Amino acid sequence: MRKLFDFESSAQRYTADAVAVCCFDARIRPVTSEFLRRNALVHPDMVIVAGGGLALSSPRTEFDRAFVMEQVRLAIQLHRAGRVILMSHADCGTYGGLAAFDGDRAREAAHHGSELCRASAIVRTACPGAAVERVFLTFDSVLSVDDQECAGH
Repeated sequence: MRKLFDFESSAQRYTADAVAVCCFDARIRPVTSEFLRRNALVHPDMVIVAGGGLALSSPRTEFDRAFVMEQVRLAIQLHRAGRVILMSHADCGTYGGLAAFDGDRAREAAHHGSELCRASAIVRTACPGAAVERVFLTFDSVLSVDDQECAGH
């Protein structure tokens, strides 16, 4: 191996503020970072996969769900994350983007809300002690899906 550059980073063990499951779409990185900052999540364990939290509710393959759940379990086990934040976003290509909802943003948001509710039920069953939150990111706002909204799903 050859050294590319020097860099100093803390090697101290830490407790994760949360494990955040989000999409890899670069367009949502700024709002994801802002969400983490506004919620004082300095040490989040990030699980970044196509579709984010939706990889749990509607995985493309059963491997996808198993992989994401294993990452969540490891964050809880290794870094004592007690909070799981499931994220999805507008115009997500994994779901065919906004076009899959005929350009109807309200219908898209409702679908993502329902999917996030299903994903949180899966996490709560697998990790009963963890607090689970659901967040839908758009290009101009951040929306929370609360437990009451999930009660009907």
